[in-house]
Amino acid sequence: FVVNVDPDAVFFPDRLRNHVKNDVGQSMYFPNCGKYGGEPLLYGSIEVFSVPALKVYQAREAECKNMDWHGWGEDYFMQTCMDMLGVKW
Repeated sequence: FVVNVDPDAVFFPDRLRNHVKNDVGQSMYFPNCGKYGGEPLLYGSIEVFSVPALKVYQAREAECKNMDWHGWGEDYFMQTCMDMLGVKW
């Protein structure tokens, strides 16, 4: 798994391992915010992606960059991109 952590966040890899151990090898990302109701969002100081999910992104990056993404934050861009590419959560 690849984890993007904001510099002011505290991250404990051992705690993450317990949450993702059943998902090793699958193409997925982990939305981490359910504050606003509806579907959870990839929002906040930590974003988690599996290596297979990032390989899908790498192979199809141009599709994501063709979205009307200007003005979006990186978290919203990545969630919208992953959803468009069929990466599950």
